[in-house]
Amino acid sequence: MSIVRSHQDKDLRGRSLGLALTTAFGLALLLAPVARGDVFVMKLVEPPSDDKPTIEVGGVPIVIDTGSNGGLSVTPATATALGMDPNGGRPTRIRGVGGTTRGRTGVPVPGGVGPSGASTPITPEGQAATSPTMPGTARVRPTATSSQGLLGSGWLEGFEYGRIDGYFWMVAKDQGAEGVATAIAMASFLGLPPAMKSAETRSTGAQATENDPQSAHVFFGRPPGTRSAILAPTPPKSLPLGVLAADEGWQLDVDLIDPAAGATVVDVPFVIKSGLDMTLISESLALELGLDLDTLPEVDTPSNFGTMTVRQATLELVLFDDPGFPTFMVAVGVSDAATNPFAENFIGGDILSLLIYWEISAVEGDGLTRFFAAVGTDANSSQLRWSKSK
Repeated sequence: MSIVRSHQDKDLRGRSLGLALTTAFGLALLLAPVARGDVFVMKLVEPPSDDKPTIEVGGVPIVIDTGSNGGLSVTPATATALGMDPNGGRPTRIRGVGGTTRGRTGVPVPGGVGPSGASTPITPEGQAATSPTMPGTARVRPTATSSQGLLGSGWLEGFEYGRIDGYFWMVAKDQGAEGVATAIAMASFLGLPPAMKSAETRSTGAQATENDPQSAHVFFGRPPGTRSAILAPTPPKSLPLGVLAADEGWQLDVDLIDPAAGATVVDVPFVIKSGLDMTLISESLALELGLDLDTLPEVDTPSNFGTMTVRQATLELVLFDDPGFPTFMVAVGVSDAATNPFAENFIGGDILSLLIYWEISAVEGDGLTRFFAAVGTDANSSQLRWSKSK
């Protein structure tokens, strides 16, 4: 794929469009110009519809975990493969969903380590950087984990980011709305089916929704049917002596429904944690819903600290208070206090993988960080519940 300059044109808002993506098939897409800076689109490791967005770093698959504290966290084998000393740095403990692990922190990452192979970033013409800057140090976790490595919120905090089908995009925050529009346009062109990326739908976007009463310009460049909700950062935690960090990220208020009993709990904070296979709730929330924990079956699910055992219950989750957006009927895990010491709730890859697009970014003008999401126009998964008004 090559990236070339094109003639100047105007979009519906009268802004100048000065970049074109040209593929081997002769197709082109005009993109809004941005300052030469950090705008990246990376192809996810196959299969792109997997629960966890995964890229290659130094030839090793690394999961992008939006709810995992810190930057790069790897197993000893991965540290060795990336040219790191797994015994470097200093001892530490990290606590989060799945338990507590002993490891090492401050392990130096060699220069030149970055996305590779299928994940080599695609960038606008003229951009100086060739890949997102990697953390200078990493954590090494000797405890068996569900993946060879994680890139967490510490790495992502300087970027706006999201996933469109089989592509993950990142934009340095100083690139503003134009940078985000460029990245989304690039990823949409590469990832979305033709019906989802016509010039008309890309220009009109979604309409403002009741729970997000902004003008529709907020949705410019995003797939049709996109909805958004305001996020809040995870609150500070009081960590035990000797524990360096715990899971953190962005929280989305979610409504939960127990379809069996009809019980509902509204506005429950959920951390968006793309590195988890399964959506998890705390034991206290399960009891608030009236679930009988003794009758729920036990299942094993991967966590950042190896396999954890949870109780399983089928619940309906409402991400947006909008009848035009589906709710999600999924089997969630109920985690006990030993594996979830801060009694947090997590939206996992099981829900995120049902979205053709999701994004965490700030809206220019108000400074608020939002979660944007869209499902396919023909989505008919048995896990989606559409309102009769749809």
